[in-house]
Amino acid sequence: MRRLEERLRALRLPSGVRWCPRRMTDRSRGRRWYAVRGSDAVRITVPVRVYRRDLRKVPEGAEDAAAHPIIERIKREAREERDLYPLSGRLIDYKKARKLTEPCTVVRLHGFRTPPLWMPGESNRVLRDSREVLLSVKLLFPPDWSDERVLDGVFTALDALRDVVRSVPRREILRTCRVVLDQRELRERMESGELTHEGRRVVALIGEGTRPARRFTDVRRHYRIAGPKPDPHIPFEVPEDEEAGLEPLELKLPWTGERRRFLPIYEGEMFAVAGANAQGKTTLINAIESGKDDHAPGDGREYVITVRRTARAEAGIKRMRGEDVSLFFRELPPGYEGTPENVRGLASGSMKMAAEIQRAVEEGARILFIDEDKAAVNLLVPGILTRRLEGIRTLVEVKDEITSRGVTIVAATGVLDDFTAAADRAIVMEEHRPKPLNLREFRARLARHHAELARRYSEAG
Repeated sequence: MRRLEERLRALRLPSGVRWCPRRMTDRSRGRRWYAVRGSDAVRITVPVRVYRRDLRKVPEGAEDAAAHPIIERIKREAREERDLYPLSGRLIDYKKARKLTEPCTVVRLHGFRTPPLWMPGESNRVLRDSREVLLSVKLLFPPDWSDERVLDGVFTALDALRDVVRSVPRREILRTCRVVLDQRELRERMESGELTHEGRRVVALIGEGTRPARRFTDVRRHYRIAGPKPDPHIPFEVPEDEEAGLEPLELKLPWTGERRRFLPIYEGEMFAVAGANAQGKTTLINAIESGKDDHAPGDGREYVITVRRTARAEAGIKRMRGEDVSLFFRELPPGYEGTPENVRGLASGSMKMAAEIQRAVEEGARILFIDEDKAAVNLLVPGILTRRLEGIRTLVEVKDEITSRGVTIVAATGVLDDFTAAADRAIVMEEHRPKPLNLREFRARLARHHAELARRYSEAG
């Protein structure tokens, strides 16, 4: 296949299109420049630069964001435009090629493994100085095509690609840049401690009108990259209740100039998202976690903005190889080797979750996400039997030790009323809408509930 690759490098390109400099393609050979003839397809990846005069106007720091609407326009056109069919894989009816043209509304992912999507990044961005957009183009041709026919197909596809690049309205490119820069500047202000409200540092913002629900596909299987769920979709309404500690934060966005209301989440607090089953609790905390990413207009989460250093703790099975769980366990249960500071053995759900929480705290996570539905209940709230038989210090009991170190706990809570009562502030999801939850009143109702239970159990003997 080297012969075809060499002929590709020497191929005359359409005007306004050129290969990347050799140093950029050879540095990661086999990824940015690739040509192979397989039994099912001829696969080609070539990095090209496409000239467009007005790319000089792209704001500095938004080079990847500027490439987003261009890539998405190419994806849409590739499903319909015959000359662009090699990008969609339709010439060979290649099902896996859907990932080449699957829409993606995320501009940049932070701390997430590379998804199987064509999206902005180091290999797909605007080069402001040369007024070009760098694109790593993947093409698929039928396996029986000759080299000459493949080369003709590459030329035709790149010619059509150039026209699509130049057809994207400049206002759409600049709008995406400004929205992404809004997110980045606010996130930077939160991470540096500059963004405060009511005298407290803010670590996450949930904007009015946020649409957190996601639509999953075979390619976009994770909530971080899944696209917005179509209607019906209930936008987030910032709850307001001074007694519940829910006071909106109104900000003028630095790049778009819009004024928007946010629900702030503070450093060093436990914030509970309570509610019954299927009311959107998990969906909302997933959206808050995805706020570490940059989202394009239309994603629905453009103005859910979160600091980057976050962690999530869940129950499950894990082989322990020296993890520290001393925050929760004073002594190890039977079946484990080592000490609470150095555990070895096959972990139970609570042991795994304890290790993940302690690691997050020690590694400096700013936000810790807990979902009651995926948690070990005996690690969350104390129980009479578990206290006597297991000797575990629960999350409710060590919460202050965690939050005093500046870690924020964001928890989805349901039936564990004691867990909800331990929060510093809370909202409750009702019919997929957030409502204020006055924890002082909630704790009083919970105390009466426990008193009534005590009376009933006492009478039952």
